[in-house]
Parts: sequence; C-alpha cells; structure tokens
Amino acid sequence: MWTLFYLFDDPDNMPRCCEFSEPHVAQLIALARNREGAVNQPAIRCIGDVSAGDNRYAEMLVRNGAVAVLESVLGSKDEEYVREACWVLANLAACGREFIDILLKEGIFRHVGLLLKGGQTEILREATRMVENAFLLGTEPQLRKTLEACTMEDMVELMGAQDVETQYTVLYSFAMLLGKTRDDLHDDMKLYHEIVGRFETCGGVSRLEGLQTHRNGKVYELAVQIMKEHYGAEEVGIVNFELGTDAKGALYC
Repeated sequence: MWTLFYLFDDPDNMPRCCEFSEPHVAQLIALARNREGAVNQPAIRCIGDVSAGDNRYAEMLVRNGAVAVLESVLGSKDEEYVREACWVLANLAACGREFIDILLKEGIFRHVGLLLKGGQTEILREATRMVENAFLLGTEPQLRKTLEACTMEDMVELMGAQDVETQYTVLYSFAMLLGKTRDDLHDDMKLYHEIVGRFETCGGVSRLEGLQTHRNGKVYELAVQIMKEHYGAEEVGIVNFELGTDAKGALYC
C-alpha cells in the first residue's frame, strides 16, 4: 500500500499506465474500510492524494462512498488515522461548493467541530484547514451551517493555540470570512454584521489585540489587518518579531 501511496503522490502527473480509474478508487475505499493499520492508513493517504487532484477524482471518491468511510474514521482513537481523514476531507472541501455541500449534509462539519474542542496539534491543523476552505469557498447558507457546526467560540479559542500554524490558519479563516461576507455576498451585509458582532462577543477582538504583540510576523500582520479593516483599530506599536519556517515549511517563531 505504501508503494501505491508514493506512486500516486501526484495524480495529475502520474504515468498514463498508472492513472486512476473508477474501479481503482472503489478498491482504495474498500481497503480504507479495513481496520488493520498496515492497510487502512496508506489507503487513506492514497485517497488523500486522489482528492488533491482535479475535481473528477474527487467526484469518483464521493460516488464510491469515501465520505462515509472518512466519517467513521473521525471517531477513531488513533490520532494519526484521524489526522489523515481530516487531511482528505480538507482537500475535498477545497474542491468547491458542491463538495462543501456534501460534507455538510453528511454531518462531517459536526465531527470537525468536536475535534476543534481539543484535538491533537496535527489534527487541529487539518481540521482548521477544512473550515478555512469552507469559509473561503462556501455560499452564504453554507457559511451559516459551518458556523453552526464549528462554533465561533471554538474558533476564537484556537487563536490562543500553542501551535503557530493553527493560529495562523484560524486567523486567515476569519480574515477570509469577514472579507467575503463584506464584499462578495449580496445580503445587504447582514451576515457580515452578525459575524463582526459575534466575533467580538466571543472575545475575538481581545484575542486580536493580544496577537498584535506576537513574535511571529505572519500572525502579527494578519491580526493587525483584521483589526484595521473590520474594527477600525490602529496598530498597538512596533514589535520586533522573528519569522521563520521549519524544514517542512511550517511557521515557527
């Protein structure tokens, strides 16, 4: 199975003799149902690689029952297994509104909302990325449903996470949500004003104020941007921050 994972790591550019077809996808999903870690984890990884390709692969996954399999994985006690499932689901959410709608109807965001309340760091990174994709690409009804499942309170709480990458993803999600509801949706800005007020009530503005002294440059700059654009605030001062990335490109300070 791991050989297949490395072979299919880039489904859009793999040799034609190895291209995925519907039967291949169906077999992968069947293997992902297997509870043996030596089989299901690489199978989930392969499904993730498929979902990172163009939308025709994502459509194959949905048609062959991948969402139900991934939903069952989200309740697993194996954190690595859960992280892999969140990664695949975040990729599916990035495929657009049709897929976000499927994930909402299947209750996936409710599971993600539970993970946001106290998941392991790697899980939180992928779970928040899924919410970010929904905020970025979703329609107004989809945004409302996402916020019902993944509550504003839990997202605001993650602004204080120890993991800088999670902090940044949450901040970016809010920046996209606020900007989208202000500029792109034709609802007389009703949803935008609701979110602005709810964010403040949940302590979001206080969190932003604290992050304006964050030593990570990207977190600091995004916090300042949100405060200026949506709450009319000025920068609290000059901060000598340090910005870097580790070997995998992850943010650190």
